[in-house]
Amino acid sequence: MKDNQINLNKVLSILIGIILVFLILFFSLIAIIQKKDTIFFYNINTITQNAIEKIILETPTVKKNKVQFVVLDDSVPLSSLIESNNLHKASLIIANNDLDILDVVNNPKKFSKKMKVKNLSENYLDGMAQSLVKHTKEMSLETSKQGDFVKFLPILYDFYQVDVHFPLFQKSNVKNIIIWEDLVNSAANSTKNCSSPVLININNQIEYINILGMISEALSSPTEYEIMTKNLYAAYKNGSEALQTELENLLTSDSALKKAVDAVNYLISKKFISSTAITFSDDDIQFYVDNQLSLFYFTKLSKHRQIERTIINNYKSIYCPGATTTSTRKFSAPEIGVFCVKEKKYTKDVLLNLVRTRQTELCTESGLAPVQKNCIVPDLQADDVRYWLAASNGPTLPLAAALPTTEAKEIFVKACKETN
Repeated sequence: MKDNQINLNKVLSILIGIILVFLILFFSLIAIIQKKDTIFFYNINTITQNAIEKIILETPTVKKNKVQFVVLDDSVPLSSLIESNNLHKASLIIANNDLDILDVVNNPKKFSKKMKVKNLSENYLDGMAQSLVKHTKEMSLETSKQGDFVKFLPILYDFYQVDVHFPLFQKSNVKNIIIWEDLVNSAANSTKNCSSPVLININNQIEYINILGMISEALSSPTEYEIMTKNLYAAYKNGSEALQTELENLLTSDSALKKAVDAVNYLISKKFISSTAITFSDDDIQFYVDNQLSLFYFTKLSKHRQIERTIINNYKSIYCPGATTTSTRKFSAPEIGVFCVKEKKYTKDVLLNLVRTRQTELCTESGLAPVQKNCIVPDLQADDVRYWLAASNGPTLPLAAALPTTEAKEIFVKACKETN
């Protein structure tokens, strides 16, 4: 009797064990079936993200129920998000480029032992202007015996620019805006026709930093600007005190940044940027633009797109004029691009769609400029940006790209605003 009871217990134990193993296998299989590839977005505006997502989901090799999109916190440097967000498990990361991102792309092991970034064939650059090809290759440090590779692949460009209200400009008695002095003279002649001839969003940290960057490049040289940007990033990595010291050095010398800060301070001192406009919020800026109360609006392409068509027809967009007519230029352009962490069956098709096959649609839906030199663009604005970038040896990253954290940006803005 006892033996029978023991045997029964053994059978039950075995059955329970088998059931548990089955359940573990079953739920593991369900987890595998339900597992999705993750594509991350970092510092991409909603309009552009929607345009990119649409093209990804319409790629035939992408199974919609197998891909998920996750938006990362762009107030934190991408390098600080790798571990907490398991970025090493991503298939693709689509980002608004900055120096921290390039650090991750070219030195992933420095930030996480698990992190890898795939080499992408230079064939993805087919159809780009040679200056953009050169720029893209220069961003990628890795080469192979098999040929050149790229790490960060640009797919769209935003652009820092000056919107000129043409009817007001015609009253300014200046024929053309060729150099910075022409812009200043036109503003001086327009104080009676508009309440603030120049409009700069001084209270939006990122816009203020990047507009100072745009003016820095215009009034110095691309080489000086890029050296300054790299030095600021190096100082940022060494801590707040190092950044403050670097800014003090820049703002007490004849640097590119000092020239830009002095130029803006001059516009303020002469009331070309009115005392009221200095305090403007984003909504106030929009109100002034909508009501056409300024001659010059320092902005970027994606912001320009938000202005109603009936109003924007009165504006002509130009790049920031340089100090002289012979100035060598390299324009400030936010660069939206993609890098590959883990290759999937759909990776190549998605990348080709984004960078080449569906550039016209991507450009039209996002309102930004394409990387392809011959694709159809929706308007003259996108075409101008494409031409300016190609003709100027490629873009340079905006100044805020050197200051990945909110604290670093705050230190920068405070130092600039306190400079007389």
